[in-house]
Amino acid sequence: MKDLKTSRCCIGELEYVQNKNYKVNQIRASALLDKKYVQNKLEKILSSEILFIEGYLILGKYEIIDYLLTEYDINGRKIAINVSAAFICEKKKDEVKNIFNHSNYIFATEEEITKFLGKIYDTPLDLSKALHEDLESTSKHRHLIIMNGKSYQLVTSYDYTNNTFIKEYENSANKDNSKVKDLSGTREGNFMYFY
Repeated sequence: MKDLKTSRCCIGELEYVQNKNYKVNQIRASALLDKKYVQNKLEKILSSEILFIEGYLILGKYEIIDYLLTEYDINGRKIAINVSAAFICEKKKDEVKNIFNHSNYIFATEEEITKFLGKIYDTPLDLSKALHEDLESTSKHRHLIIMNGKSYQLVTSYDYTNNTFIKEYENSANKDNSKVKDLSGTREGNFMYFY
């Protein structure tokens, strides 16, 4: 497929990117991505510790995402999603909720979570707690990373075994944010590096 000429993004071969302590498989998504291709590359895809889902794929490639969610769960791998846009939460709420329920890491803005829940909350902390409580109970340690521009506004998790809400990080004007460095130019990559 890498030899196909197209004006759209083309799927390249899976490749490894190494950066200190982690290794990530990259799948270049495009309109050409299909389930058969993913099934043929499944062993290579599963060699990645984390499946990272870009929210825009939900619009046209949900069948592939659903297939990979099952495979990653069966193989005990982690799953992360970046919602990408608030309208996706409105148009594809059931699909988004299914992915959230499988995810270890959810990257979203306040607007995206508000659209998903269909209710406005007073603070990002209240919003975060509401989302955790709306999702299915799981043995996974689920993190919600509420983003604002290129920074993390809030990082929370929920212990579903003990029904305990945990605030891990909150960005404030007085807080030392030296732990968060822009290593990759992506908010998600930075978070995954430090967690």
